[in-house]
Amino acid sequence: MKHTIAPCSTMLLMFGISMMLASSSFAKDKPMMTRGFNTGGAALQRQTFEDAALWGANNMRVHLKPISKIPAGDYWKAFEQVENDAEKVVSNARGTGIKVILTLGSFIPGVNRDKNEYWTHPDLEQYHVEAWRRIAKRVYPYRDSVYGYDLMNEPLDRSVAPRSPAQWRELAIKITSAIREIDKDTWIIYEPGPGGTFAGFFDLEPLPDTKVIYSGHYYFPHMFTHQGIWNVKNTELTQAMTKVNIPYPLPVEDLKRDTWELSYHRLPDLNVFDKETIAKIAAPAIAFQKKYNVPIYLGEFSVIRWAPKEAGLRYLNDLIEFWESQGWSWSYHAFREYNGWSLEYADAMDWIEGMPVPPMATYLTDRAKLVLGYLKRNELPKQNIGAIETFIAEKAAANRKNESGEYAFSFATKADTSVWSATSSTTMSVKGEGTSAVLEITGTTWDSKIYRGVKLQTGTYRLSVEAGGLLTVYINKSGNWKSQDNALKWNNTPMTKADKVFTVDGGAYTIVAHIAGATGTASLRSITLSKQDK
Repeated sequence: MKHTIAPCSTMLLMFGISMMLASSSFAKDKPMMTRGFNTGGAALQRQTFEDAALWGANNMRVHLKPISKIPAGDYWKAFEQVENDAEKVVSNARGTGIKVILTLGSFIPGVNRDKNEYWTHPDLEQYHVEAWRRIAKRVYPYRDSVYGYDLMNEPLDRSVAPRSPAQWRELAIKITSAIREIDKDTWIIYEPGPGGTFAGFFDLEPLPDTKVIYSGHYYFPHMFTHQGIWNVKNTELTQAMTKVNIPYPLPVEDLKRDTWELSYHRLPDLNVFDKETIAKIAAPAIAFQKKYNVPIYLGEFSVIRWAPKEAGLRYLNDLIEFWESQGWSWSYHAFREYNGWSLEYADAMDWIEGMPVPPMATYLTDRAKLVLGYLKRNELPKQNIGAIETFIAEKAAANRKNESGEYAFSFATKADTSVWSATSSTTMSVKGEGTSAVLEITGTTWDSKIYRGVKLQTGTYRLSVEAGGLLTVYINKSGNWKSQDNALKWNNTPMTKADKVFTVDGGAYTIVAHIAGATGTASLRSITLSKQDK
């Protein structure tokens, strides 16, 4: 049966009655103010919540992974994984003092959610309403750890922007009704759109439910917040570094190059983008909040970590200071997700798409210190700076690096695997072999490999490996890491030792262990990279 959205006189009557009660109800029942982070798949690990609690966070907005490219008949079977993930996430949060905001960005597989074909899809209501009904039912036993259901991440129909998707408000009402059949008390979080902007607050009517938090995101202007993401593709790192350094405050002549963004925000003419402009952009939400006495939540904001350091710090501080002045809850983007937004990586451009993720910083970054200062304001904070610094020190120890540029990995413990990344076709597992342990690497395609970044001084090095199986180990200049320079190869042999001496210019490099075949399993006992000319 096809489902469509049609006006309902009964629903409109209920809306009118609810709105007569809304002001007094909201005045008595407001959500606690929270401060925290966004994250994605990392929320499936309990450690993510334990560590975020040490930062002082008391909310975590979690982006559940949507189902895509699944035949319609198999969709709800596949959706069980989303339900499983939701349950796992809220279960992981229990006992940490962190409450979870659950959100999804897309519900209809194989359809671009930013286009009109998504919003006019005949099964639009079925996909959205049933998905949230299932999620609410699954997490209901853990509802004490759920802060709110964020019904859709950045709803957008580009064909009608800068207006919100025409179907969105009524669809959100029906989703809310389905959730309320199961959970009558947990907050609903509604982003009017378009996208994450505040423009949807112009002329917005509240939803007919007295426990709704209204939300927007803030990445304005993108040319500043996203510098070095969109404009460095197909370049080397040295070239990419010439395309950043965009300042804040930002001159208007630069700002007006992004006419689409000014349009999406329905902004008046600006002379410069600075702290005062934040209030102008947020004005529709502020007016809405005052008119209807409703809570507002800033669901995402950030600036890329390689933006000019002082400009990035000033921008973040201006934003958080403004949210705080309005009494809005907020979630920084992001924690243990994309390294470019992370507070745990250096304030520098040391990565572009295609390179392995660099090691985390070995110190508290200035951006981290800034956000920590605001997170400390949370009620009953569990913030523990000493524990965070200890964690950083342990990560640094796991890197096994000294001032001579030496690295050694024994693979006998999980600590030596945590600093390595793997392609999606590769699995790593520490297994016993005789009296000691080895790292087994299993691959299913020609691209099966594990890798990690290192920073080397100029000089001569020795790469020593103890390994077995169909395996190649090599080290390359980062940015060109798919070639096989300085390679050591094994050909289905017992565990053996080999090494190679070579010279490098200094800078960022990548160590790669590659399954030398379409499929197979190989073993690693140790990799040592040592500087020879001390």
